[in-house]
Amino acid sequence: MTSTLAPDVDSSESSMQSGMSGAAQVTQNSAAVTTLVPAYYSTLTGYASIEATLKSVVSDAQIWPDSLCGPYTTGVPGLFISFNSTFQAAAANLTTQVNTLNTDPTNAAAMSALSSQLQTLLDELQTLQAPMTTLQTQLVDYQKTLQNDWDELEAAIDSLSASASEAVATVTASVNVTYQMLGPCAAIVSMSSTTEASIKQATDAKQSEAVPIALEQALLSTMLSQNENATTAMSTILGQWAALIDKYEAVIDDLESAQSASSSILAELDIQTAETAWAQLASYAKTLSS
Repeated sequence: MTSTLAPDVDSSESSMQSGMSGAAQVTQNSAAVTTLVPAYYSTLTGYASIEATLKSVVSDAQIWPDSLCGPYTTGVPGLFISFNSTFQAAAANLTTQVNTLNTDPTNAAAMSALSSQLQTLLDELQTLQAPMTTLQTQLVDYQKTLQNDWDELEAAIDSLSASASEAVATVTASVNVTYQMLGPCAAIVSMSSTTEASIKQATDAKQSEAVPIALEQALLSTMLSQNENATTAMSTILGQWAALIDKYEAVIDDLESAQSASSSILAELDIQTAETAWAQLASYAKTLSS
């Protein structure tokens, strides 16, 4: 059974999982860019313009852990955890009013109390929605920043000699990084032996300038994809949240415009089903945030 007062559990859990997974992968690639690339700045002697480009990309990669990761990884599960607390606190009163109206559909006091309680819940939904909508705008802007970085990096590679460009391509193809998460917004990174061998090959061939460029190109490419995934998941969550707000508004309008609470309106509310759904979503959200 479903209730107008709760989102679909399966789709909401799927969206949460996608979002948190995407965020973790952005964290990993951000950590890789900011820790691996600077170690090779010294190889860029004579490439001041390219070095400046790489440093700009590293700076932009740091935006994720500094400004976006925390709000994302606490905000996504926090939506469901916070609203569950609000709903559970209201459930007994909602049930009382619905039971009264099932017996006496024209009870004006019960209709008013039910509508008022639903309005309080609606207000909370909208309050929780606002910062996440702001965060989504920031994520979209960040995707544009990363794409601009990618374009600038590509232009830098195009300015290299044919042999240096070939070395960049060789190292880029070998990049393989492993991660150990230290929390939702921090990770330890290390390069595979294959990547290290490719770097040594470029260094031995006197093309060490290719190393930081190749590392950044490979890692930024992945970071672009993963940030897009996290942004898409946030968009889906906000879409589900907006649809829920619409349902609350519709049922409040129905109650306030009706002379009596019809059985169909009361059946749609199904407080017990909504209680269970919100509790399940909050429990799942806590596993993602722990």
